[in-house]
Amino acid sequence: MSRDPRWRSTLFQTLFVGFAVGAGIAMGGILAIRLINRLERAAATPTSPPPATTTAAAAGFTSPTTAPSTTTAPSTMTAPPASATPSPTQAAPQPTEPSPPPQPASYPVTPIPYPCDGLDARIQQIGPVTAEDEALAKTGLTVLCAIRDNRWDVVASYAHPNRGDLRFSPDVYLSPEDLSFPADLVPGLLSDDTIYTWGTQPGSGMPIRMTFRDYVRAYVYDGPYWDEGVPGLDVRRGAGTIEDNHAAFYPHSRVVEFYLPPSEPGGLDWRSVRLIFLPLSPRERYAWRLVAITHDAWTP
Repeated sequence: MSRDPRWRSTLFQTLFVGFAVGAGIAMGGILAIRLINRLERAAATPTSPPPATTTAAAAGFTSPTTAPSTTTAPSTMTAPPASATPSPTQAAPQPTEPSPPPQPASYPVTPIPYPCDGLDARIQQIGPVTAEDEALAKTGLTVLCAIRDNRWDVVASYAHPNRGDLRFSPDVYLSPEDLSFPADLVPGLLSDDTIYTWGTQPGSGMPIRMTFRDYVRAYVYDGPYWDEGVPGLDVRRGAGTIEDNHAAFYPHSRVVEFYLPPSEPGGLDWRSVRLIFLPLSPRERYAWRLVAITHDAWTP
């Protein structure tokens, strides 16, 4: 048998197969050990459930009455009662300040610049005492200059933005029945043929029925106020019998008056146009905006 050469081949094959089987078994054992170690480490690591407040915070809720818990939340969370959790659409009430009325869409953001001849000289004629007086005088003179030139677009641009309208009264007593117009509609009134009732005539009590154009000529710019009117701040030079209630009707308001003296001493044909202004805000008393135009004259 030792002389047969095939036994060597068989011996080598048997050794090779045995070696391959042994290596496979060894490799499988190593992989099995590593897998077992990983499973043991994963099993040893605890998985903590998320805190109970995580979901509520993500949804934008806060509990108004329950303090945060210091203990670990159970894995199965129980939803709080409906009365303890606000609705997602129910916003908590917040203190807010009243907002001013919305201004018209075409309302000017700032007054329209309007140059007037001799403006500085007229301001000095008024003799303002403070910077607030000077700002008020300049605004009043600019508005009067625009009224003289029928530039009602400029006049309307000086309307108070928090009110958005201009009030007109044929005398110095203001009332809710006075006509007032949205500022953005005032420039178009010159071409408006509508006859409005502006109040009643003193003495006779007859209604004042006029177009805007005729009313301006009779109760606004009814004399040479720019050239001959005596300007003044917060004064009433005429001795009229009608009560001037602008301070009660418009608290914190101030008046720029332009007074035309009578044609002769002691005469009764004096008259005034009075422009009533409010500050842009209580803290901005150097920016004045127009709220009303009134007329003053002798009354029986």
